[in-house]
Amino acid sequence: ELGSAWNAVDWKAVFAGAHVADHIFLRSALIRKDCLPLYCPKHMPRTFLMAGARDAAALQACAEAAEEGAPSAWEGVARLSLNGETGLAYEGLPAHSPRWVIKPSDSSNAFGVRFCAASAGIVREFEAAREEIPERGATWILQQVVPSLPLRLDLNAPESVGHKFHLRALMLVCGDLDVFLYDDARVLIAPEAQGGGSGELSMHAHITNRSYNKDHPAYVAERHNRSLLEMLEEDQGFFHRGRSGASGIGGDAAWPHGDIFKQMRKVAGDIGAAIVRVADVEKRRAAQGLPKAKRRFFTMPNMYELLGVDFMLDEGMRLVCIEINPSPSMGMFGEGVTQAQVLGGCPIADGVPETFTKVYSKRIAKIIERMKAAAKELRQERAAEATATVEGGAASKAGTPGDG
Repeated sequence: ELGSAWNAVDWKAVFAGAHVADHIFLRSALIRKDCLPLYCPKHMPRTFLMAGARDAAALQACAEAAEEGAPSAWEGVARLSLNGETGLAYEGLPAHSPRWVIKPSDSSNAFGVRFCAASAGIVREFEAAREEIPERGATWILQQVVPSLPLRLDLNAPESVGHKFHLRALMLVCGDLDVFLYDDARVLIAPEAQGGGSGELSMHAHITNRSYNKDHPAYVAERHNRSLLEMLEEDQGFFHRGRSGASGIGGDAAWPHGDIFKQMRKVAGDIGAAIVRVADVEKRRAAQGLPKAKRRFFTMPNMYELLGVDFMLDEGMRLVCIEINPSPSMGMFGEGVTQAQVLGGCPIADGVPETFTKVYSKRIAKIIERMKAAAKELRQERAAEATATVEGGAASKAGTPGDG
């Protein structure tokens, strides 16, 4: 969570206001896989916490009951749920898709990831994952797999069920607090097709990370690491609406080109708003002398950080946030590309380049909140005045002497 780059920052100078940090001081709310679902629940798949074998067994039992259609199957593990009933749930997953993925809560680059072909394998895969990296004392998460919209690399092979892919976007968190999203994203594509071969799960068909797949014999950077903008501009039918079927990709309607970026910006903006609310609650608790909860996010005007946001596009054309990673690799954006080139310098001192779109502003959000509060107060005053006028008129009428 706190890498060498974070540790290299002169935080004493940063807090004194004499230095700009290229990292946020506390950002576990964003980059920990057991925290992000708490702040981005509705944009993420159903996610659970696993601290040990007992939790894994309980989750497996509930998942098996849910597959059999048992009502309220998940009530027994409510304490382990990170995004409750708000998380996205998928029913009737395609045969080539695994059901669950297990991950360490504080790792990246597919380290320690295990897939479960069925709910009955949760305990087995969890134990295998812990044996693989026994020195780690971190908690783990169990997350429902998002059925990927199939991407057909070979447009002349309609029998293919397509390749799994994910989208890597760049999110810039700047000062206290603005959030920006880079105007392009990378399409990171698995080198093996989904469901091909023996029927057993292939990690290279389901893990889409570039660092994991780059040594695979079928991996070609120009083919498996693409610019989303370029793929959309080519418009050759890579992406199709509908579930894959016997004929390959079901349906012929490609998504509207602007929709995917609109969804990305909406999700990133919602995350920024959620983080601010959490930080404000923490500040109020401190001001009121209440017991401190563990802080998950803290930034200052002279801090910024570029983060990598991973999205899946499900078969309903809905963008789903999977995780946010620190220190995103710039190599996927081109050989020799650096963060300084993407940012065009220091965004605090030099400004944010036009290649980034602002998706959230704390200052603007606060202004809107005050305007809404003022409008509400004005409506209440007018309603009170109207009530007083009506009551005054009624009283005056009652006091008027009658004729006769």
